[in-house]
Amino acid sequence: FKVNVSFANLRDEPDTTTSTILFVLPKGTQVEVLDKKEGWSKIRSKPKSGEQARTGWLASKLLDSEIK
Repeated sequence: FKVNVSFANLRDEPDTTTSTILFVLPKGTQVEVLDKKEGWSKIRSKPKSGEQARTGWLASKLLDSEIK
């Protein structure tokens, strides 16, 4: 999957009101979906060289499948 908006907030839990933003992922970031829950996806980013993988929750609508 890939982030399909300019920036997506990676959160510590699947809720916009009580969660903390852990990181902001730019458009095109490749991610692996680990779990899904009520319109949210738990993801792990696929880091580029020199970056670390990030794990957290994104709204599922912010992701596009690479398989068309």
